[in-house]
Amino acid sequence: MNVLTIGEGERFVNLSREIARKGEAVTAIGRPATVDDFRRTKVKLVAHDLAKCDLEKVEPPIRNTDVVFVVHEQEDAIRAILDRLLPQVNGAAVYT
Repeated sequence: MNVLTIGEGERFVNLSREIARKGEAVTAIGRPATVDDFRRTKVKLVAHDLAKCDLEKVEPPIRNTDVVFVVHEQEDAIRAILDRLLPQVNGAAVYT
C-alpha cells in the first residue's frame, strides 16, 4: 500500500509527515513552494499545480490498494481537486 496526499497548508504538511513517520511510503502532491516543508523527511514531494491534478505523472502509479488523502484549508478547493481526481484513482480509497 502506498499513501498519496494532495493539497496545501499546514494540515497537509503535518499529515504527510506523520504518515511517513509511521513507516508508510508517502507521495505528497503540492505547490512547488511546499518543497522546503518536506526537507529532511521521508515524504516524496511531487511539485504540481493542484488545478491540474494529473496523476498519470505520479510514480508509482495509483493502484486500488492505495490510499489518497485530500487536505486543503478551503472547502471549494477540496471539491475542485476531487472533481479532477476521482476519475483517476483506479479504485483507491479517497479521504478528505
